[in-house]
Amino acid sequence: MFVFGVWTVRWPFSLLKRREEELVERLLKQWEMSTETVRRFKELCGVVGSGNHKEIDKLCGEVDRLETEVDEVRRRIAEDICAGSFFAYLRDDLLNLVEKLDSIADSAKVSAKILRDLPRESALVKKIFSEQEMERYAQLCLDSVLALGDALLELVRHGSGAVKLAHKVEEYEEAADAMKEALLRKILQDAESHPILDVIQLKDFVNQADSICDAAEDASDVILQIIAKGYS
Repeated sequence: MFVFGVWTVRWPFSLLKRREEELVERLLKQWEMSTETVRRFKELCGVVGSGNHKEIDKLCGEVDRLETEVDEVRRRIAEDICAGSFFAYLRDDLLNLVEKLDSIADSAKVSAKILRDLPRESALVKKIFSEQEMERYAQLCLDSVLALGDALLELVRHGSGAVKLAHKVEEYEEAADAMKEALLRKILQDAESHPILDVIQLKDFVNQADSICDAAEDASDVILQIIAKGYS
């Protein structure tokens, strides 16, 4: 049995060896750490408009630290998968899943760096980050990763709902795409009234943040591939 956050996973003893259990536990840990990275990113989005430089720098540092930890977990899991004889028919899929989980944290880190470098006294930056669309956009980034975790846990439990939960990730990604387009329109509405660099940096941020949802959706696609191979 593995206690993970508020979830308890009871392993089907006939299906998993101990080393396989350990690998899955570490995979879930990687998801948990990637989720925490995105959670900190969402908090960062909430303070950018306030101009609280100290808090912005603190949260950027936390995102960077967490991403580094996720990357280390990714490296160890990949080494275990390549060295072991377990999960042989799923090896490529698991390696792909590990990379997608890492991409979630990496996308959050790159997005946070763009935020850190935004001109903090910019009227356009303050305006965009006070919009409800920006708050919703950041929440959708987190929701997509949380939904991915639900699908992953259901897969591990060999439950029948993993496919439906994986498709839920896609729904969040599509909603984020729509919110991204709404934000880009707002940025461009009165672009001529603001420094062109502010406009470019904001557009870069909005487009980069979408990579979080894209990585979560890519990971959910890998889950569907694993299910198609008869794992669940």
